[in-house]
Amino acid sequence: MRNTQTSILVNLTEMNKQQLGSKITKMFLISSYLLLFAFFFLKASTHGFGFITDRANIPVAIAIANIIICSIMISYSLIGTQVQTLLSLFWTFQFIFFGIVNYSYLVDSFPFYLGGLAERLDLERATYLSFFCNFTAAITQIILANQKKSRINNQFPFNRDLTIFRHRLKILSIAYLLTFIPVVNFIGGSRFLFNSGSIYEGFLTSTVPIFSIALSFVIVIPTIITTSLLFIRFYLNHKVNYVWLISFAIWSLILSYPPAHPRSVVLFILIPIFFVVTTKFRKLTIIIVLSIPIVVLYFSNVINRYNGAIKLVSQNYATSRHGDYDAFMQLALGIKQVTNGEFPILNQALGSLLFYFPRSIWQSKPLDTGVALAQMNGLQFQNLSAPWILEAFVNLRVFGVFFVSIFIIYILSKFDNSFNKNIFNYLIAAILSGSIFILLRGSLLQATGRIAFSVLLIYYLSSNFRMKKT
Repeated sequence: MRNTQTSILVNLTEMNKQQLGSKITKMFLISSYLLLFAFFFLKASTHGFGFITDRANIPVAIAIANIIICSIMISYSLIGTQVQTLLSLFWTFQFIFFGIVNYSYLVDSFPFYLGGLAERLDLERATYLSFFCNFTAAITQIILANQKKSRINNQFPFNRDLTIFRHRLKILSIAYLLTFIPVVNFIGGSRFLFNSGSIYEGFLTSTVPIFSIALSFVIVIPTIITTSLLFIRFYLNHKVNYVWLISFAIWSLILSYPPAHPRSVVLFILIPIFFVVTTKFRKLTIIIVLSIPIVVLYFSNVINRYNGAIKLVSQNYATSRHGDYDAFMQLALGIKQVTNGEFPILNQALGSLLFYFPRSIWQSKPLDTGVALAQMNGLQFQNLSAPWILEAFVNLRVFGVFFVSIFIIYILSKFDNSFNKNIFNYLIAAILSGSIFILLRGSLLQATGRIAFSVLLIYYLSSNFRMKKT
């Protein structure tokens, strides 16, 4: 008997060693791929700079460290017993905007667009702050992963009637079908659906949040309905009405028509739908995550966001000379303005928390952080990003950055590890997958309303309906 127990322990130890060796190998391969990608991309993008700022300095070394940390953490998020999709998306965002773009701005002596507004010291401070965020987030994720290993469960261990959930889903679907036509007409009708620019015009001409409310109504409800039906059919293997499913799926695809809508809308609608697929197929998840840097850095401008025109991929990949990659530079400009005494403590957070108050009532309501920075710098174009590090810094300075770094990792880790606990967690995780780039890139004020509306709808569908272990 004792020999048998000893043999079992030896076999388990050998299995654990093999699994550990396999994970280390996968982690090394994924990290190597990402580092090689960053190396060759930066080599190609900086080739056209002409004169390059001296690379042998501490800030450049810190920027390289940011790239390395993000690469390691992407691989760490993908090789676990359960793929941490949300965390891998977070680290992919950091890898691109506070790794690759960070390095590009530091070595570019003549950056275009916002680059001419910041001093070298501002760029260096932004680099150090980015490293502080990445390091804090990485340590937090590793600590949480070690605490939650015993709680990870790869399958839904539940089998309970879905009557209440289905009934509420039908009520929501009927309410949407009865009201969506006048709402769509209100925000532009066919121009909204098929012509680029109508969403921007709506935001610019609206003095109250009615346009944002209408837009959230039109895009959030079908996204949640489609994701819920796909979840019931393909994850829980329950039957659904295919006419119901296909109708909302087609409508969701129409709403995500890329030439007509901002990328934030397209991502918000499409990624939650694919989340159902990625949670079932591990390799597909890894492939999708690892392809994101290629898509964002090489193909993000294939469709012109203002006129919908399709163009060939540009040969100029210099992120420091393109407005779509302004997150790092906005952080640098935000640090500069805080140093100059702008942005009172928690002022921007108050505006995001009370997003539902119209400016006609609250005239001193804070502007989007990106818009506020644009006005402070005298820019005519004001649709600028305000990344999460900037939002945290302008509200609570370095402590805010430290706190938000931990908070973001905690929330993403929570839903990565518990999405298979109940329907509420699953749908929240799916919506987060489509919203994460919007939330991380900012501004927070613009994203808050849509996220809050999504959470309320999901709570309505799933309240008093928690699948529990039998």
